[in-house]
Amino acid sequence: MELLLIRHGLTRANLERRFCGRTDWPVLPDALLSLDQLSLSGVMPPVQVVCHTGLLRTIQTAEHLFPGKPQQAAPSLAEFNFGDFEAQTHEDLQENPAYIRWLAEFETLACPNGESQTGFVARVRQGWLELASGWTERSIEKAALVTHGGVIAVLMNDWFPGDRDLLDWQPACGTGYWISFSAGHPKLVESFGARMT
Repeated sequence: MELLLIRHGLTRANLERRFCGRTDWPVLPDALLSLDQLSLSGVMPPVQVVCHTGLLRTIQTAEHLFPGKPQQAAPSLAEFNFGDFEAQTHEDLQENPAYIRWLAEFETLACPNGESQTGFVARVRQGWLELASGWTERSIEKAALVTHGGVIAVLMNDWFPGDRDLLDWQPACGTGYWISFSAGHPKLVESFGARMT
């Protein structure tokens, strides 16, 4: 199977460095134009199906990069749930005791009304297994997954452990990776806009 793993297009929340998990931010108009140009460039191989997370920024990105392709939603592959910290910046929160504690215990402590890193990673892993299993059942050999930076970081870190730090796998908005799976083993084929090493 071949997979295009793509981060959604740039939003205002990304520009303002806000925690953006469940808030349904749209892609900025200029970023949509960039996605259209990428779609027309011929850089990305053709796919049979495009999956998004059901959030507007991933739907818009999927529609602009792969116009007319069948789409499906995988909400379990949505971004980290920042709970009460959603849509705020580090500067907004830096004196908040709950935020300070969360930063200190990031792996296991859930955000107030959100999730922990451990819970997020488990959700993403399970979501990927379900999605890939469904594609196998449908004989899908070439697919695209338009998702979020945190999700991509978790998946790439799982598939290529030790190659780099977790967050170094996060591609810029509107970019991503082309991965080929042979007998369940991933191979990084190419990057479009994302750092390869």
